[in-house]
Amino acid sequence: MKKKWLGVVLSIFSMLMLLACQEAYAPESVSEGRAIIGEDIAPLAAVEEDVEDIVNEDLEVYVPNSNWNGFDVFFIGVEEINPQYVLNILTAHEALPQGTELLSFQETYDNGMRVLELDFSEQFEEYLLSLSTTGEQLVLGSVVNTYLLAFEGESMVITIHGENLVTNKVNQIVLR
Repeated sequence: MKKKWLGVVLSIFSMLMLLACQEAYAPESVSEGRAIIGEDIAPLAAVEEDVEDIVNEDLEVYVPNSNWNGFDVFFIGVEEINPQYVLNILTAHEALPQGTELLSFQETYDNGMRVLELDFSEQFEEYLLSLSTTGEQLVLGSVVNTYLLAFEGESMVITIHGENLVTNKVNQIVLR
């Protein structure tokens, strides 16, 4: 029962965070593979090899801003969005540490809700443990917001090698 309530609270928190950040941190303009956010230019050179000439979709990406007090949001045109590409983008923009691996990605349904299940390597958990509470919330928000929007999910489960993610600030992450 305790797990279910924690999941409900975290799910509501993530949806509110997503809604609040969509307008507040919208980029000023997007052009030629670069997102201009305020005065910062976010180059995409580290992941451009994954993008084809034909652009069919826009990937909305959330990353912690340079002050670590909110999100920078930008759009990337891609031919096809896949889980590994999203991980590469988040890593290239330092929302996730280098070496973080997405071990599995599944889309399931629970009571009619589309649930994204992401299983990360231990680098993700170690990184979260090294952050402040705000930093942890921003990194989790980056992952949750970007993946939920990219794959039209309604809730998310994050695990580390198949085990529930546990940090110093949050007992268990199950976003349902």
